[in-house]
Amino acid sequence: MPKNRGYVLKRQGAPAELEFNPPLVMWDFGQCDPKRCTGRKLERFRKLKIIRQQQKCHGISLTPIGTEFISKKDAEIVSSKGLGVVDCSWAKLEETPLKKLKSGGNRLLPMLIAGNPVNYGKPNRLTCVEAFSGALYICGLEEEAAEVMEGFKWGHNFLEMNQEALDRYQEAENSEEIRQIEEEIKKEMNEAPVDNGQGNRDMPPSESEEEESEEEDDLPSNPNRDFPPSSEEEYE
Repeated sequence: MPKNRGYVLKRQGAPAELEFNPPLVMWDFGQCDPKRCTGRKLERFRKLKIIRQQQKCHGISLTPIGTEFISKKDAEIVSSKGLGVVDCSWAKLEETPLKKLKSGGNRLLPMLIAGNPVNYGKPNRLTCVEAFSGALYICGLEEEAAEVMEGFKWGHNFLEMNQEALDRYQEAENSEEIRQIEEEIKKEMNEAPVDNGQGNRDMPPSESEEEESEEEDDLPSNPNRDFPPSSEEEYE
């Protein structure tokens, strides 16, 4: 596992100084339960800064209004300027002023499988921290992708489940190649034999195990794609 950089506390009771690199930011529209938000948990870990709607993300932002997929083409700006996500509810997406948010570029994530306990195994139903991790990995920041998941007891699930897909996405030179790889992966998933439940596939934490977790591990998803889930899949 990569080293935990932790954070540095300024003396005399001043606020903590973030030490995680690259910089991570999140626009919070106040539409979700803060106790269940993985972005809020990252803030407590001093790995993320919450910014106001008027503030700019100088790096790449993961947002459903993006027209290109994140790829190694974005690696330089992500490494130097950082990465941002939008924390809002799918149910209120149309009333959220996403187009007013300013960043160094809007991007989508390609298809990845959720490893969080609420949406385990579902395509694209990622939390904020999973979106960060996936984007960092695709940009070649593998250690940072693993480090950002530290502190979530289910965090290893996401990278393990998506290892092959992430490696393939990482090799793509640009958005169009990412799109082609995503289509290949979707086709392979459709052609794969149905799991009869007898395999050794890792399972998410049991209900009793989840009782030991913090409340925020019962998580809403982060809308980083260009289409919403069905109503029965919505979590607030």
